[in-house]
Amino acid sequence: MRGSRPLAIALLALAVIFALAAIFYFTRRPASRVGRPAIHWKHAIVFTVLTLLAVVAANFAGRSRSTSELVCPSRPADLTPNRAAEIYRQSFSDERRERLFLSSVSFLHLRSNARSHARDP
Repeated sequence: MRGSRPLAIALLALAVIFALAAIFYFTRRPASRVGRPAIHWKHAIVFTVLTLLAVVAANFAGRSRSTSELVCPSRPADLTPNRAAEIYRQSFSDERRERLFLSSVSFLHLRSNARSHARDP
């Protein structure tokens, strides 16, 4: 199942609106009936935080959910040999990535063997 692209776009639009409000409150000095006009720092900071939260939420809403499920199954009991083969196929569909992974694993194996033989008298 893919992430919700319309939700991500809506959240980004909301983030733009929040950013415009933050800019407004950082730059404008609304007229006040009592005393001299001042910048509304609290409002500006709140809208800045809301902008950041909307952008982060849009990032999560637009992500693919299947990738996270492939990497970290909810329960280890669900990981069958066929499922493991499917994860391997999807993760290493590029031959270069598969070679790099396998060479790094073999390097680590050789390195650990060399350390164990160095300790033996």
